[in-house]
Amino acid sequence: MIFGCRTDGGTLVQVCGELDIATSPVLYEQLIGLIVDNDHVVVDLAGVEFMDSCGLEVLLTCQDSAELAGTELVLRRPSSRVNRLLELTETTAHFRIEDEAPPLPRSTTPAQLSPRADGSRFST
Repeated sequence: MIFGCRTDGGTLVQVCGELDIATSPVLYEQLIGLIVDNDHVVVDLAGVEFMDSCGLEVLLTCQDSAELAGTELVLRRPSSRVNRLLELTETTAHFRIEDEAPPLPRSTTPAQLSPRADGSRFST
């Protein structure tokens, strides 16, 4: 499941559950739209219980897209399973990783992100 909220500093996307062949295309679509529209995108991975190579491919592809777009993509609080995959594949250095989350502004309320009918963007 993917949740997101917009703040003055960019966009926060929280990913929970499994990030695998079935769910990674959804995350890809969400992140690509955010990368185009924002200067700063944070992906909080603390709630990820499982991630396979498809999830890793999405993160690497989105990191490359973010660099091309001039957007900073940050992985925040990756779970131990995500960290282990990054270490095993020696891809940790490809990402900016934050271990701690700064507090969200009081006016920020998380909302589930869902694709729009045209599939090009998402709405809250």
